[in-house]
Amino acid sequence: MNYKSAILVSLLFLFSCTSYITNVNNVVDLEDVDLKKIESYKKGETCRYSYLGLGPFGSASILETAKKGDISKVVFIDTKSTWYPGYIVTCLVVYGL
Repeated sequence: MNYKSAILVSLLFLFSCTSYITNVNNVVDLEDVDLKKIESYKKGETCRYSYLGLGPFGSASILETAKKGDISKVVFIDTKSTWYPGYIVTCLVVYGL
């Protein structure tokens, strides 16, 4: 591999893409939730990882995430995904009381 190819491959690992997705089929009633007070909610986050198409490794269940955040009542749920070349991280984010 020549010098320019090595630099190009190295630069690919510096780029990533992140997206947040709120499940539109969320069964939690959001009418009584004041989203302006999001900082007052407890937050739990768990992640799964995938390397070169292998995996996922790790766990991102709602129950595990709620336990991790010491949440007894789930208010809403988001997912966050970040893509790197050959590497994907998908996290479940649970907010609650």
